[in-house]
Amino acid sequence: MKNAKKIVLETDGKDTYDKYGRLLAWVWLDGRLHQEDITKAGLVDYFYDYGTYKYETKVRNALATAKKSKVGIWKK
Repeated sequence: MKNAKKIVLETDGKDTYDKYGRLLAWVWLDGRLHQEDITKAGLVDYFYDYGTYKYETKVRNALATAKKSKVGIWKK
């Protein structure tokens, strides 16, 4: 992330912040969706509690790939 030349935050939906004041945004690093990349690498689990979002399918597919490949937190 620190080596990215271009970082873009993209909000999605009617709420920009959650009930705790955290920014709800998609993070793009050099044209790649960061949430998708870290999910596919098995570095995070997927959880959304705020409805359906623009790139939700991409992240869900990345989670399925990580689990099937048994990478990161899905190693067993």
